[in-house]
Amino acid sequence: MLSLGNPQQLADTYFADNNGWEDVAHTTEGVTYLKSKLVHTTNDKTEVYVTKGCVKATGTTAQKVFDSYWSQQLKWDTSTVAEMKILQDNGNSQIVYQTHKVLSAASAKKDLVFERSYSQDGTGYVIYSHSVESPLMPVQRQFGRANLLFHKCTIRDVSPGTVELVFLWCFDFNGWIHVKFIDAEKTKVALRATRIIKNTPGASLVASEPVTRVPSGRVDSNYAQYSQALRAQETPAPQQPTPQYRAAPVHAPFHATPVAQPAAAGPRFCSGCGAKAPEGRFCSSCGFQLR
Repeated sequence: MLSLGNPQQLADTYFADNNGWEDVAHTTEGVTYLKSKLVHTTNDKTEVYVTKGCVKATGTTAQKVFDSYWSQQLKWDTSTVAEMKILQDNGNSQIVYQTHKVLSAASAKKDLVFERSYSQDGTGYVIYSHSVESPLMPVQRQFGRANLLFHKCTIRDVSPGTVELVFLWCFDFNGWIHVKFIDAEKTKVALRATRIIKNTPGASLVASEPVTRVPSGRVDSNYAQYSQALRAQETPAPQQPTPQYRAAPVHAPFHATPVAQPAAAGPRFCSGCGAKAPEGRFCSSCGFQLR
């Protein structure tokens, strides 16, 4: 399983780093910022990113937001997590097992075993998470084990009634995956951060406009070809030649010739008594056969 170094040190380094990030296009309202940086490319050319997002909320406290984060992950991470189980609980640290929702028929089902811990200071909470191996949940044959390289979340009271949450996330699918799912994992950081707030009673997100522009190029020099419209995995199949067809001949407009309708027959009269007899074969007055 991929390792880039000490998870907590990496989380602290990228959390403090403000250089070389690219804005991530997203449609989630209430996000102060969302940005990412390429940190690794695996041997099978799969990209690994670190993504950092920030949201602010009013009408709440860091304690309440932390309670939502720590105890309600199945509610705020619904886009990813199918099932979740605490394998070991040590108070301020836990070993957690998750199964993830299937991304597509072409990708393997994923699960994840990670350790998470928190600490508290005068302004709020700091949370760290990273993948671990645990005899409590060995690798399952029906799942591909994903890899949470590092995660850090800070939840702080920035003023009375106002909380800032910063969410840092570096996740490896641990196997080839289509780039659309890699890009979607970045935008899920915005979803997770906002849903933590929405799941906190009384909290309201501070309004912020979504970022809808798509970066024209990545700052990271290791991936200079990002400005191309398609990446290697997205190269389309060769276009098949368009069949040529002869145009149908053009005919003069068709005009139907009206057909003369026979004139309606007039009333008949009996040749014997002269009475009007429009129907039948015999006169109803004298019985004479009508002609």
